[in-house]
Amino acid sequence: MTVLVARHYPDNNILYYFKVNKNSQIGIIYTHSVEKTETSEWYKIEGADLILMEQRFKSQGAGLPSDSIYKFEKNKDGYRLYDINVKMNNVIYRTGQIIANHKVSIDGKIKEFLTFSKPGDAVIFNVENISNYEIFKWRCFNDTR
Repeated sequence: MTVLVARHYPDNNILYYFKVNKNSQIGIIYTHSVEKTETSEWYKIEGADLILMEQRFKSQGAGLPSDSIYKFEKNKDGYRLYDINVKMNNVIYRTGQIIANHKVSIDGKIKEFLTFSKPGDAVIFNVENISNYEIFKWRCFNDTR
């Protein structure tokens, strides 16, 4: 089974398993700390890699792109950088402490970071293939809130 694994960084303790497939759309959604508007990064899966496909943001300002080497559009929802296609074997986000309210979106299902991590924690995500037994065993011994 293919899963997106969330681990505490740097100790690598498993925080959560998300079921995914090769067509899954994975988004990390959060409130930008300076602009206080929603920002998101969207990934697809390619083998064991995450491919950053696009970034979406509601406003422009400090810490947000104003020009880019990638395709850029303004639409009714804000701004979008797309056709990024940057391959990564993992991505790290830090759970928001006050403003960010990080969430994972997988195929439209949303889970808040705070349900599996603590404010300020660094969380590393990567794609793995594991058995149903491994997930079952982990769930038996861990709080899955």
